Amino acid sequence: MQCKLSYTNNPLKFKIMKTNYLKAALAVAMFICTLSTQAQIIADGTYNIYNPNLSEVIGVNRIAIGEAGNPQDIIIGRARMQTYDISNSDQEWSFIHQGSDVYKITNVGDNSALGVKDGWCGDFGDVQVGFTDSSPYTLFKIINGVAANTYVFQIAFDGDCNFGSTNVPIKAFDIDGGSSGSKINTFPTDSGNANQEFEIVAPGTLGIDDAFLSDKISIFYNTAEGLVVNSTTNNEIEISVFDMAGRSIITKKSINSRTNIKLHTTSTGIYLAKIKDTNNNTLVKKFLVF
Repeated sequence: MQCKLSYTNNPLKFKIMKTNYLKAALAVAMFICTLSTQAQIIADGTYNIYNPNLSEVIGVNRIAIGEAGNPQDIIIGRARMQTYDISNSDQEWSFIHQGSDVYKITNVGDNSALGVKDGWCGDFGDVQVGFTDSSPYTLFKIINGVAANTYVFQIAFDGDCNFGSTNVPIKAFDIDGGSSGSKINTFPTDSGNANQEFEIVAPGTLGIDDAFLSDKISIFYNTAEGLVVNSTTNNEIEISVFDMAGRSIITKKSINSRTNIKLHTTSTGIYLAKIKDTNNNTLVKKFLVF
């Protein structure tokens, strides 16, 4: 018996199959290209910008020159290093990808963009908030640092400070003097400089476990009940769940000794549970959804 492939006997069918194959191949290629184009070094979201060398985060100075708490006489609105405070929205930053790992960064506290004063591209550029979304001085390129899980913030303006023009050598965020509480300036990118390397972390992940609640609350996750919170406190607690990009999933208040929260819309991964009591004692724990 002799077998023949049907398309060899039907030129029209072969032509259709060939066309469909080419269309499918083109669609796959376009899909791969789209994934490549959309890939970015940091997912859009809200974060703290943490320097592990100082164990401080970038916040916004709100203390006037000459007042206590501002010994360096930093102007109001300047970006500066601060002790982490989970309730301080001036220490939280929203990242919006513009393409090619270039971002606009907005302060959650006052909803204004982070930028460099007067578009200065040299040394000692003043990094501060207060810019509008249309300002050309608010674009920053994020690259990997030398230390694990760290990033460097480079100037990436599309005006006078775009790469390859006056921004040579490329400037980056730098902690002035490397000192606690110092303002953020711009200096030439210096590979491995601990004053230029920052971790970009979801709010609530910086080891703020309150000892009071640590002794009274435990959490775990299982597929049947969802997130389970066991509490021996005598007052109401508020339980908030976030993903690792800082996006809120659900918030629930409870006065029960055992509370379960179903997480129907979440996918497998690591999440954060922030528990706060009526005295503002706060506990943040990671848990795994599987």
